Amino acid sequence: METYSFYNVSVVLFAAFGSLFTGYSLAIIVQTVGQPTWYKSLHLEPTTGAPGYSHTTSIIGASNGVFFAGGTIGCLLGGWLGDRLGRVHGFRVAALVGIIGAAIQTGAVNQAMWLVGRVITGLAAGQTMAAMPTYFSEVSPPHSRGLMAGAHGSVPESPRWLVSKGQDEKALDILCKLHHDPADPEDHFAHQELRFIKSQLEVDFALITEHGQWQLFTIPTYRRRSILGFVLMMGGQNIGVLVINNYNTLLYQSLGLSNTQALVVSAAYNTWAAFANMGGATVSDRLGRRKALLVGYAGCIVMFTVATGLIAKFSENASKTYAAAAVTFLFLYVFFYGAFIDVNQYTVATEIFPSHLRSQGSSYSLAAFFLTDVLWVDLAATAQATIGWKYYLVFLCLGIVHFIHLWFKLPEVCISPSTLSIS
Repeated sequence: METYSFYNVSVVLFAAFGSLFTGYSLAIIVQTVGQPTWYKSLHLEPTTGAPGYSHTTSIIGASNGVFFAGGTIGCLLGGWLGDRLGRVHGFRVAALVGIIGAAIQTGAVNQAMWLVGRVITGLAAGQTMAAMPTYFSEVSPPHSRGLMAGAHGSVPESPRWLVSKGQDEKALDILCKLHHDPADPEDHFAHQELRFIKSQLEVDFALITEHGQWQLFTIPTYRRRSILGFVLMMGGQNIGVLVINNYNTLLYQSLGLSNTQALVVSAAYNTWAAFANMGGATVSDRLGRRKALLVGYAGCIVMFTVATGLIAKFSENASKTYAAAAVTFLFLYVFFYGAFIDVNQYTVATEIFPSHLRSQGSSYSLAAFFLTDVLWVDLAATAQATIGWKYYLVFLCLGIVHFIHLWFKLPEVCISPSTLSIS
């Protein structure tokens, strides 16, 4: 009988610290640009409109841009490292790179040193983000992958990777620990999983031998899946979530909040998003990926439309009522994103690919996440300083386009990828 043990859950939750690392690396810039000491240590002008502030906006934009550029490279490397070194060793390499990047940022004494640290940290974040969905899918029972992948001691190696290297006994030992059920003392399900993994790897090897290493791009059905995964991950960023998140301290200050108030609201915003993410993970498998994503996009578009209108009204008369309402709708916006989009897009970017292309395909798809944000967050500081709320209209239009695309192109993927039809 398919089951998962406390050990299985604890393994996934521990590995999900990689998601915490990635999220913290992304979000730390929010608090950083709200700290006067950061401007002082890097010799930047902190006052909007003052001489030299245009250079400050360029450095803020570059801080985000180089992070996501590094993340793009990290995603492309993450899949290769996972296949070559193993999933766990891939995590370890990413952790070491992340520590180096964080240390450089912490000790930065000039702007160049700060930006180098951001690039290195982005590289580690990309490696981690590319590795997590594949690892989670390989250690989770099939019908619980949405819950466990949404969760984004000793973490065990992927049983699938061990079998691919001829280490069947180690793989079986890990499978027994992951799926042990007191009602099944002989661990029949674990043995069944091992047989399935071995037979699937034989099929995968035959497919790779027959069609080559580049079939992701040469075979039409896999090429369509690659495009779907790439556009899906682009959509999650084209709806504007990282621009709001990475600059929400500056946004709240523009709505009349003090520096301290903006930092408190920003912390509450990210905490609320984390709870939304955890709540969404509990219903992901029951609701289905397609329905959840469509609900998420629809909710984000509606809430962001209202929030943008309120921000525009505030820019005309600086009413605290408009400011409070705008913040409320931004919190509703991130609820829909966290509960329905964020928790499902990474799972879909993994599940749409057959097992022999999953690591490679999901890495390329997740690279779109970082590649898209290189553009938007690099422009955001300058755009918000010059055109203000009008910048958000771009994301509203793109959100509508992606909703329509998913409505017609995204199938339900809570099924075997080998039988998934993407036409």
